[in-house]
Amino acid sequence: MTSRYCTSTTTCAHLPRLALALVLLTLSSLEGHVSALRYAQGTGDENCETLKSEIHLIKEEFDELGRMQRTCNADVIVNKCEGLCNSQVQPSVITPTGFLKECYCCRESFLKEKIITLTHCYDPDGTRLSTPEMATMDIRLREPTDCKCFKCGDFSR
Repeated sequence: MTSRYCTSTTTCAHLPRLALALVLLTLSSLEGHVSALRYAQGTGDENCETLKSEIHLIKEEFDELGRMQRTCNADVIVNKCEGLCNSQVQPSVITPTGFLKECYCCRESFLKEKIITLTHCYDPDGTRLSTPEMATMDIRLREPTDCKCFKCGDFSR
């Protein structure tokens, strides 16, 4: 039995015929899906970029006994990473799954700290606070300033 998926005759010779037949059957039935995946991703440029996004933040503040003192919220603009990265899946008789996968994800390459002021603060009863020291709350966020494609699952950076 010969296969166009074998990288060498030596690799194919070591596989039992039944196992090789199952791999070939699986690869043949999924071949159209793999082609569609490659076509959908294309070979064009990656477009991982840093975009602005509006989110609603809510922060609660508690005293030393665990009682809520105030809740503050605001709609704020922050950066996010979004886009596509070139990845590929190709048949392989060497890997246990039958496919060699090279996946890349759009993630932050650099973070900076940003101080955000929440401007709508309320006491536990829902009454809006108006005293200067309680009417606003500053919180610190780390947001991306640059985004790049990284190998999926690579958290070593």
